[in-house]
Amino acid sequence: MGMSRKALAIMVAITIASAALLSILLWAWPWPRGEEKPSPTPLTEPITSYVRVVNGNAKLFINGEPVDILGFFPTNETIEYIDKASRYGLLFCRVRLEWAFLDEITVNFFRENPGMFDTLKTLVHEGRLRDAIELLPDFPLPENASDWIRWEILDELLDYAASKGVYLIIDFHYFTPPIWWVKAFPDQLQMNGTGTLSYMPTFNSPALIKYASQVIKALVARYKCHPALLGWGLSFGWTVEDNYPGPAYYASWGIYDYSPCAIGRFREWLRELYDNDTNALRAAWGDPTVDFDNATPPLPLPRPANATEWVLYLNGPGDPRRAWLDWCEFRLQEKVSCMLYFANLYESLDPDHILIQTPGTPFTGPTAGVVPLNIDYWSYVKSPVDVVYVNPGLHGGAATAISTFGYPFFLKYFEQRGKAAFIKWEGRPGVDYDAHPEYIELVARMARLTGTGLAIWGGHVPMPGPPPYEEFQPEFTDEQIELFIRTFRSTPEGRTESADIAIIDDPRLCFFEYYPFLAGSGLRPIEAMATMFLFRLAGYDPDVLAADEVIEEPEVLSRYKAVILCDLFRMREELVDVLSDYVASGGGLFIVGRTGLYDWYGADHFGPLKELLDVGSEISDVPLIRYSWRFESTEDPLLVGLGGLEGDIQSNLSVYFIPKFDYEAEGFKVLATVEGHPDLAAVVRKGKVVAWFPRLGLQLLDRPIDELSAVIRFIRNLCEFFGVERTGGPLPDEIRGPARPALVTLVWPDFTADFLVLWDAVHSEVRTP
Repeated sequence: MGMSRKALAIMVAITIASAALLSILLWAWPWPRGEEKPSPTPLTEPITSYVRVVNGNAKLFINGEPVDILGFFPTNETIEYIDKASRYGLLFCRVRLEWAFLDEITVNFFRENPGMFDTLKTLVHEGRLRDAIELLPDFPLPENASDWIRWEILDELLDYAASKGVYLIIDFHYFTPPIWWVKAFPDQLQMNGTGTLSYMPTFNSPALIKYASQVIKALVARYKCHPALLGWGLSFGWTVEDNYPGPAYYASWGIYDYSPCAIGRFREWLRELYDNDTNALRAAWGDPTVDFDNATPPLPLPRPANATEWVLYLNGPGDPRRAWLDWCEFRLQEKVSCMLYFANLYESLDPDHILIQTPGTPFTGPTAGVVPLNIDYWSYVKSPVDVVYVNPGLHGGAATAISTFGYPFFLKYFEQRGKAAFIKWEGRPGVDYDAHPEYIELVARMARLTGTGLAIWGGHVPMPGPPPYEEFQPEFTDEQIELFIRTFRSTPEGRTESADIAIIDDPRLCFFEYYPFLAGSGLRPIEAMATMFLFRLAGYDPDVLAADEVIEEPEVLSRYKAVILCDLFRMREELVDVLSDYVASGGGLFIVGRTGLYDWYGADHFGPLKELLDVGSEISDVPLIRYSWRFESTEDPLLVGLGGLEGDIQSNLSVYFIPKFDYEAEGFKVLATVEGHPDLAAVVRKGKVVAWFPRLGLQLLDRPIDELSAVIRFIRNLCEFFGVERTGGPLPDEIRGPARPALVTLVWPDFTADFLVLWDAVHSEVRTP
């Protein structure tokens, strides 16, 4: 509850305080310090913007000419950043416009009742948004919410940008509604499982759709022909990052959304799903009393209580309840339909300008947990969104991870599907960028080498959570901004390359693995991401395929000589069928870790794995932990240079149980065995199907890269066996320099200590059968 109060306070305080500050700044128009500004070329005619793929890169075009995606994301000092963009010749500024501070009723209320602001702030700080709402008077409701928008502020802002030769991306944040909306529709605010309200409407709230649509229609009609308009930001979710309230370091304070509005929609959704058949619903949920009028979204199960339970959880199907699966499917569908509603609305109102949005990205669904429940990235590919971006912080860990393992996966995924991509970089507290200019140079070069773009954040936004996140994000200095731009422009443009091998990711697995495990990260999604890193270290850069993409378009697999399946612990029947057909047609399959344990409903133990391996005999689990294993001394193309070498050390992170079956009878060749258990295979092969049962990528969590030469050699042998060609592009071909640290110290330094403490507990609590 403490985290809940803090997050609520931050949300409302930022909304109202930034409104007042931005309004002041819009009128003050401070000039940047330093050299005298060059005379800009004003924008005088409306433009058409769109994205088209050219030579493998998704490029942004303005009036038929390609342009670089290079700009600013201001926070408070909007005019100052427009001036900076003009001075540096950048393309755009993205301007986020909160509904609450555009609304004249909200602004006038707090101006006329200054004491009410402090009262409401105190109540919200205590997690009492309901009590705060009760203190508000009843407000009239508008016939059209756009009638109460302070358009003069936006008129002056766009006119000023046009005078400075700078385009704007207008990002109307419709999920921070005005005060009259909150007072009138509390049952349509997001609510967590404890009944605490969030200052955010439920997805597909009828009142949100009605009034936000009115404002968007007026907004687009007013500015779609303005010469300074580059495009529209699809402002979606709690932090405009496609999420529910409370994600990641913004302090998770419950699972959402249990609002009366959401529950009502859920019941109607169930009625359609089960064809109005109450008996079918009761059979699926295992509840003889449930019906379509009383069905209630379930709460999450208790966290595993100790290390033993964690190990069993990581080797199991996750939450097994059909009610939970139904609720997660409903929640995701709500998000997708809400996102598409607003995306299609913008597209229908203004097809001549781009639409940008932060999407879900590969391997982050389960990592982020069920709290944000990101929309799968395949849905964004099919949406009207033209340009996608993400918002990481720039610090030593991120820079080292990029220099070691290469660019983020989402850049390649979206670029090769016709969506232009860029990264908006945020400053992080405590990082001395003047002492480490290489951080800035690295990410600016990466943007050009991948043929993508770059945006720079304005800072001054608090980062709630454990230290150092309780500080404000710093603002990049003019000198640092110039280094970003100079490096970007001096680097030749490259592109990402398609590969002969792909890894399949299923973001929906976050339905079942939702505990905020170790600062919000779960081992299974880390396994897949780290496995990709190992392939990159071996000189290969696999493509990523979403499970839904493969199910909807099975022909996509014909592009690849081999496919990787990593920790897909539940698998849909449709996906298994597509993969079986792919293997039958001659494709290679590399199965890693706990793949194929259960069907999509958590039943049919080992059913998907048996089908993938084409095994008729029974498969059983051998519950070993902290084991080591070695490659066999036998001839096989996958074992060239590896005979007898250690494959993995004993480790507290060796927590995956090993599936066992009659290898010889099923025609499999054993390539590696568990030490002390010579009859238990760690790696097997039959034809072009290879199964690696223990951890693979997780070795990067506690083993320096220089100790993984045998694993990397196996990956190279594997790719050569499948006929996969080495991938070019901005990735190192070989490991150079001194020994590299383990991945956990590069990417997740904040929870390394907690991580090791927990898994030391595994050593003391879990006994090997």
